Amino acid sequence: MHRDCPEHIRVRLRAVQVRYIAMCGDIEIGTLIVDERLVGDIEAIFALALCIEYRFTSIVPIHVYNWDDTLSMSANNSSGFNYRCVEGTYELSLHAFGMAVDLNPLRNPMIMRGVMHPACGIADTNHESSLFPDHPIVIRFKELGWTWGGDWTEPYDPHHFQKDLRTAAI
Repeated sequence: MHRDCPEHIRVRLRAVQVRYIAMCGDIEIGTLIVDERLVGDIEAIFALALCIEYRFTSIVPIHVYNWDDTLSMSANNSSGFNYRCVEGTYELSLHAFGMAVDLNPLRNPMIMRGVMHPACGIADTNHESSLFPDHPIVIRFKELGWTWGGDWTEPYDPHHFQKDLRTAAI
């Protein structure tokens, strides 16, 4: 666990084991760390992803990348919890609360002020792991009350999904 993460966040985090199809076609087990109230949503999303044969490169907690978001994104790793600020600010990201996930970030790169993140990103909407407005995964996340970063203009962040529960009843 990230050493700076406060206890009130840490106690709500859960490691969710998800089955997924790797780029090579094998079924693998990955781990996403999210707020305990989002476990059911994540299980539903990954059941759908398996059903539609949506592929992932890897799904491992970001501590494997020494908490480095750029390294994780550059490896096309899908992840959830990361105790960090929103890029370019001092405001905690919803990733810091376990309320956001990034899916296939190399293949769905964020574009902020005209710059692609990760820098080695591949923005190809025809690739099998690309996310777009009428993609079943995007639709399902929205049905579950999540916000999709692909609906934003600045930054445009199609790998990012978030559900802000900070003010929700406990």
